[in-house]
Amino acid sequence: MENLSEMNRVPEERLERIGKYLKNKVKGKHIVDVNCGSAPLLNYIPHTFKSYYGNDISPELFFPNGILKSNRKNARMVHGNILLEYGDDEFLVEKLKGKKIDILLILGATVGHITPGHAESETQDVTLKRLVSIHKPKIIVLEIAQEYAYDTRFDLMHRYSTEWEGVYKRGAVVKMGTKEELPRNRRVFTTFERKHE
Repeated sequence: MENLSEMNRVPEERLERIGKYLKNKVKGKHIVDVNCGSAPLLNYIPHTFKSYYGNDISPELFFPNGILKSNRKNARMVHGNILLEYGDDEFLVEKLKGKKIDILLILGATVGHITPGHAESETQDVTLKRLVSIHKPKIIVLEIAQEYAYDTRFDLMHRYSTEWEGVYKRGAVVKMGTKEELPRNRRVFTTFERKHE
């Protein structure tokens, strides 16, 4: 089994590309980062956004150096207009009721509901669809492990593209990573921009 640091490795290439896409789009926006981990994208975008909210079931990722010792279910990290906190996908849906989402980030989408025990959420797929349906974000940034993007057993890229067809315009699909990397570290990312307000 892979060690945790390898599973959570975030190649700079993917963050640089996503950050470059978002660079001129975040000003004054409400951003939600689903299953954010340590929210590494914050290092690649300007902090001109109105708010940045991220959730994760491993709050140790946003409390470095063992700061989090107890009460992990109430773990929160607040820094100005950035809030990262402990919570699964159901918590996220409840937390965001009545709130605005301009940009929805799903970095590392996978198929936890099909492959239990995987590092990602087992309800991420359903949560993502609910958040899009309820909040109608202007931009969705979707990044998927290549093994799940096009494999006919999962085909996440086709499923999401079909789900949002007519409402969102999908951007170019960018493949990242090399064949030497672990399959879960080879990624594809694309964007969906809402066609009509």
